[in-house]
Amino acid sequence: MRRYYTNGGIPTLDVALSEFMTSDGLKKLAALTKQKLPTRKADIAEVIKRHLEGERLRTVWQSLDELQRAAVAEVVHSSSTEFQADRFRAKYGRGPNWGTTDGYGYRRSPSALGFFFYGNGVMPDDLKARLEAFVPRPAAAKIETLTELPAAYDLPYSRWSSKTKTQEEGTEPVALTVRESERAAQRELLSVLRLIDSGKVSVSDKTRRASAATVKAITTILEGGDYYPQLPVTDKWHDENAGPIRAFAWPLLVQAGGLAQLSGSKLRLSTSGRKALSEPAADTIRTVWSRWIDSTILDELIRIECIKGQTGRGKHSLTALSSRRVAIAGTLAECPAGAWIAADEFLRFLRASGNDFSVTRDAWSLYVGELQYGSLGFEDGQRILEQRYLLAFLLEYAATLGLPAVSPIPPTGARPNHRPPWGTHDLPFFR
Repeated sequence: MRRYYTNGGIPTLDVALSEFMTSDGLKKLAALTKQKLPTRKADIAEVIKRHLEGERLRTVWQSLDELQRAAVAEVVHSSSTEFQADRFRAKYGRGPNWGTTDGYGYRRSPSALGFFFYGNGVMPDDLKARLEAFVPRPAAAKIETLTELPAAYDLPYSRWSSKTKTQEEGTEPVALTVRESERAAQRELLSVLRLIDSGKVSVSDKTRRASAATVKAITTILEGGDYYPQLPVTDKWHDENAGPIRAFAWPLLVQAGGLAQLSGSKLRLSTSGRKALSEPAADTIRTVWSRWIDSTILDELIRIECIKGQTGRGKHSLTALSSRRVAIAGTLAECPAGAWIAADEFLRFLRASGNDFSVTRDAWSLYVGELQYGSLGFEDGQRILEQRYLLAFLLEYAATLGLPAVSPIPPTGARPNHRPPWGTHDLPFFR
C-alpha cells in the first residue's frame, strides 16, 4: 500500500519501486537493464536497484540523450524533486522522451528516463542526492530579442466578402509605432500631479478609479495621446474602441505611490506628492513602481471585463497580486536592455526561467459568456488567463511608468495563433 508523504516527494528509491510502481511497470522498466528477470515484484525491484548502484548510476545517466539529461539536471539543481513539464517545454521547446505508448495512449513502454522519475514525475530524495555529485547544472533560460522593429506588422484578418459570398482570410500590413515611454513617463507624472494640484482629478470613493471627465482630461496631457485613439462609434454592436489605458492607470498609480489622497470626490496631493513636484521624476517613478507591486488598490485582471466570476465565486480563488507582479517584474529585470521582445516570447521566458505565476487556484470559477461552456478551467484556460493578465499589467502599468518601451498593435484579432475560447466570437479584442 502506498504511504502518504506530506511534502509530495518520495524519500528513497526503495519506496519508489515498492509503493509507486506496479508489477507490470517494474517489469517494463527492468527489461531495459537487459538482465534476466525474476517473477516476484520485490526481486524485480532488486534488479533495478543493482542497475543503479554505485558508479552504474552515472553510466545510466550518460546513456540518456541530451534532452533527457537536461530533464534530470533541471530537477537535480532545483529546490523541488518534481519534474515541471510546462517549464521544461517553455525552456527547451519540447518535452523529453519518456518512452512509447500505443495509439490510444496505453501500453506504455518506458525509456531509461524512467529510472530517475516515479509516480507523477518525482525523483526520489536519495537518488537526487547521489546525482548532485556529477550532474552539471543546466544552462540558463535564454530569450530571443530583436535589435530593431520591422516597419510594419502583418495583421491577420477574417472577414465576409459580400462580393464573393465567402469568408476571406489573409494579412494586411499595419505600420508599427514605437512608444519610447521612459522620458515621456517622467514628464507625464509631473503633468498628472499638477492636474491633481489644480483640483481637476475626480475619482470614486469606492473603486478609486477616475471619472470619465478626469480620464478625458488626463488623455489631453499624455504625450502622443493614449495608445488607441477614441473613434466615433458607427455601430453600437461593434464598438472598435479599446478604451483608455494610460489615462486610466495614472490616477491609480499616484494613489498607490502615496502621492495623492482622496478628499471628498477629488484627489489632493499628499506631502510626498507635493515634494515630488520639485524632485527628479525618475526617483519618484521608481518609488511608485515598487509600491504598485505591493498595492491592492486594483487587480489588473478586472480590466479584462469579459472574464466573469472575478467578483463572485471566483474572487476567493484569485492568487495574491504581489505574487503575480513580483514574477513579472523579476522577469523584466532579467531581460537585456536596448532590445525588443515579443509578448509571447516574454511569457515563454518567464515560464522557462522559473518566474511563472498563476492568476487563480481554480480556473473553473472564471468564465467568458457562460459558466458551463465558457469556463476557463477547460484546456488552455490557465494559459489564456496568464497571457491576458500579463498584457494588462505590462501595457497599462509597467509601460505607463516608462519601464519598457512598447509598440502596440491594433487589438482586434491580435492573437490569431491562439484557439479562441468558447463564447468569444463577438469579443474581437479578447480573441
